[in-house]
Amino acid sequence: MSQQPIVVLSESEASNCNRDRKTIAFEIDVLGKPVRICFGINKEQTKLADIVPPAQEVCQKIIDVV
Repeated sequence: MSQQPIVVLSESEASNCNRDRKTIAFEIDVLGKPVRICFGINKEQTKLADIVPPAQEVCQKIIDVV
């Protein structure tokens, strides 16, 4: 079973994604402030280490709000 890599995108990158990448965008509420997150998903196999940078970026977005 092929897993798909997850890449955190900025809003401008998400709007300019190529057709081989699907995006999932959502917004979470952190202390009453919205944090918008957009993931780009490719059709390639990934490793556990591939999700660390996006996870760090999501954490940083939350820290920036706090």
